[in-house]
Amino acid sequence: MSDDADGITLESDPQGQQYVLRDGDKLIGQLAYAPYGPDGTVRVLYHTEVDKEYGGRGLAARLAAVALDDAVAQGLTIVPWCPYIRAYVGKHPQYGPHVAPVTAEYRSVVPEEYWEA
Repeated sequence: MSDDADGITLESDPQGQQYVLRDGDKLIGQLAYAPYGPDGTVRVLYHTEVDKEYGGRGLAARLAAVALDDAVAQGLTIVPWCPYIRAYVGKHPQYGPHVAPVTAEYRSVVPEEYWEA
């Protein structure tokens, strides 16, 4: 999907319902999501993580931007369940028209370990 000069690639993995960051063959980050609703037009972004050794390089922001831009391009409504995504959306108002508020109704598609939104 994207390749940066630093050799880190960002790929969409629709079957795994995630976007992944790789440094060569090494998985170094992910942004996980789940579809919601009968037609899947809502995407719940529930977890963003980058390995600590890669922190401070803007990689989580890269994941967020690609995932959000992809959802917008597909005409999806975004639910920023993940605290990082919520903060990112708050700083980037262009996503506002595409965002739905986080409510308990979406809990059914979020793995239990991420329920504390």
